[in-house]
Amino acid sequence: VTQSASASEIKKAYYKLSLK
Repeated sequence: VTQSASASEIKKAYYKLSLK
């Protein structure tokens, strides 16, 4: 179930990159 946390972190990182 660690994949869920990983996906969340990745999504957050992607969002930050998108905002940039």
